[in-house]
Amino acid sequence: MKSVILNDTHFGYKADSPIVLEYFLSFFEEHLFPYLKENNIKTIFHLGDVFDRRKYINFKTLNQVRLRFFEPLRDAGIKVIAICGNHDTYYRNNNKVNSLDELVSIYPNWEIYSEPVELNTTGGCVALLPWINPENEDNVSEFLKNTTCSLLFGHLELFGFQTLRGTFVDQGYDPKHFNKFEFVITGHYHLKSSRDNIHYLGTQYQMAFSDVWEPKGFHVFDFENRTLQFIENPKKLFYTFDYNEDKLPEIDFKILKDCYVKIFIKKRSKNQTFEKFIDKFYEAGVAELAVTDEVSTNPELVAVDVHKDTLQLLHEEIGTIEDKAIDKSILAKIIDEAYNVALSKDEE
Repeated sequence: MKSVILNDTHFGYKADSPIVLEYFLSFFEEHLFPYLKENNIKTIFHLGDVFDRRKYINFKTLNQVRLRFFEPLRDAGIKVIAICGNHDTYYRNNNKVNSLDELVSIYPNWEIYSEPVELNTTGGCVALLPWINPENEDNVSEFLKNTTCSLLFGHLELFGFQTLRGTFVDQGYDPKHFNKFEFVITGHYHLKSSRDNIHYLGTQYQMAFSDVWEPKGFHVFDFENRTLQFIENPKKLFYTFDYNEDKLPEIDFKILKDCYVKIFIKKRSKNQTFEKFIDKFYEAGVAELAVTDEVSTNPELVAVDVHKDTLQLLHEEIGTIEDKAIDKSILAKIIDEAYNVALSKDEE
């Protein structure tokens, strides 16, 4: 038995940007759905955060996701086993009110779990562990102690793993609580990484400039052979290029339509040459173009690595704080929540 594993699809991301949503949905239409058909795979596990917003939904986003994701899966006879992630739940302290029950349960091919459960499949027993919160924490502890499943699929916040490349989490649950399992396969962190028996899958597609160098795609788990296969998504949304007028980069501008682009200036002295270069990006129809000089002549300016996205830079800045009276883990959590709220504001 083989199943596709998805997680952190975050439909509605970036304030319901239609460009981002098109990029997300085209991944399923062009890569995932054909793979399911070609390999006769009839089961998907979704490990949480189906939607991006916790408290409400944009109806235009929902319409597109219904027509291009939920209904094609239903019509193809694909069974989806889903657990709640933190973005799927309305309240922070329990999973009782969640977008999966309210919006997705109408599809008969979806099985939705908001609390820990053992699932017996033809491939063996799987422990499903949705988002852990203050209300279910004791039940989760008891569940982990008593379950006899060797596989655990979850949406876990574990410390010691990276949320962004080079940024390690110092909050969350101790990974040692999961040592009994052969495989722990989980969503939540958007960076693909593995350590010992724990595998964070990352996201299926790029979501920020920090993803430019990260592998993105979906996974296939073989229950018989106990193997986790990564299928890379070749389509990108974010690109970076270096500009050196002595040797201009070779760029296929056709692929840049509706993409986000950053250009780093290595050498520029001829404005006309540079302007012609920039015009090609606008003619290609990029969604957004940013240009930056890597070296500033102003000594008062602090150099910032603009390869990184805003959240990564904020976390790195928090890490430099030396005042012991400041709890950096709490500050990081506040920054994460404020950042997600900012992204969730409607763009009128």
